[in-house]
Amino acid sequence: MVFGKRVILTSFAGRRDRMELLVLFAREAIGRGLIDEWHIWDFTRVDSDRVWINDMFPNIRRTPDRLDYRRVGAIIPDIRGWTSFEARVRCKSNFLIRLVPDDGGDDWYEIVLGGWDNTRSVIRRIRPAERDEDVAVEMTTNLVDVTSVGLTSQRAFKSVKLSYDGRDLLVSVNDVVIMGLAIDFGVPIRLSQTPATGSG
Repeated sequence: MVFGKRVILTSFAGRRDRMELLVLFAREAIGRGLIDEWHIWDFTRVDSDRVWINDMFPNIRRTPDRLDYRRVGAIIPDIRGWTSFEARVRCKSNFLIRLVPDDGGDDWYEIVLGGWDNTRSVIRRIRPAERDEDVAVEMTTNLVDVTSVGLTSQRAFKSVKLSYDGRDLLVSVNDVVIMGLAIDFGVPIRLSQTPATGSG
């Protein structure tokens, strides 16, 4: 922390020989309290570098800027209190989170933030013919539809949070609730997202 603010180092990882040197500097800086977090993005081009990066930093996650989904977490109903999922998001528009029941049930949902050229956000039910967990969909039933002009940003990261208490799903951006829906999942729910230039 410097001047009371958290310091985050971001590295675009590539070659192992360069990264091995950077690891030494980064660990020393973290040890001295100069850096609070180190975020590493996998931009390797060689398989051997990719293997080393994944072995050294096993929690690397990168969501490419295209319409394919990546598993990012789960919502597990818990009678003891709220469960939540959080991500740091930076994208021009159309940040999507798909919610898929682990038991293969029929209640699939999708959250769209900054859709329609960053003017609207929705929670929608996905119809049976469109239930492919790995692709984007168009024809759906909107259950919640709100105006949200400028919600997402290409320049600044925003904090997106899903909160669930076993009855109500709330969607927040930068700690402000923008949408909610009464849902009884009853089973663990897989989360997949697309697209964004950052996640957490």
